[in-house]
Amino acid sequence: MRITAAPLGVREEGSADEFSLERLRSIQLLLIWSIRYRSIEERDLSMTVQQTRFEGLTDILREGLGTRIDPTADSFLDMFAQDCVFEAPYAPPGFIARIEGRDALARYLKVLPDLIRIDDFFDLRISEMADPDKVVLEFRGSGEGRTGAAYDQKWISVIETRNSKIVHYADYWDPRITLAATGDAVPNPEGEGFTRA
Repeated sequence: MRITAAPLGVREEGSADEFSLERLRSIQLLLIWSIRYRSIEERDLSMTVQQTRFEGLTDILREGLGTRIDPTADSFLDMFAQDCVFEAPYAPPGFIARIEGRDALARYLKVLPDLIRIDDFFDLRISEMADPDKVVLEFRGSGEGRTGAAYDQKWISVIETRNSKIVHYADYWDPRITLAATGDAVPNPEGEGFTRA
C-alpha cells in the first residue's frame, strides 16, 4: 500500500472505479425499501417547484426539514446538536467518513473551501419516513474543485432530528466526482473527532 503526500493531507492510492455507480444505486434501492413515502402536501410541492435553486445548504435544510428544525438557527452549523454525528459512508480512502460533535464539524467545514467550491444547490426532493424525526433529502449541486474540474454532485442525505436539532446526518455522494475535483488532496482539519475511510 502506498501513501501519497498531498498539500492538505494524505490518501492511500487506489482506483476510484471501486466506488461504482452500482454502489450508489444500491443505497437508493435500500432507501426505497426502507422508507414509507407519504405524498407531499400540495403547498409543499408548489413551494419546491417555485424555489428550484437555493443559495446554500442552510436553505436546502430549512426547506427540507421544515418544522423539525429550530427556526432561529442562523447557519448550517446552528442546526446541529452539540453531540451530533455526521457520516459520509462512501467517502474514498483518506477522506473523513465520520465526524463526532458540532465542534469537530465546525473545524471540518473550515477546510472544505480549500478543496471544493459549491456555487449552486437545486432539485430538492423530500421523502418522509415513518419516524417523524427522520427524513431523506435528495438534491444536486454544482461548483468547481481545486483541480479545476467541475463539481456536479448529487447527494442523498438521511437526517435525524431531536429537540429541533440534527443529531445524525448520513451523507451519500459519488466519490468519483469528489476525487476528480480534489486531485491528491484530502480534508485535513485540526483536532479530534474524525474517523477517516
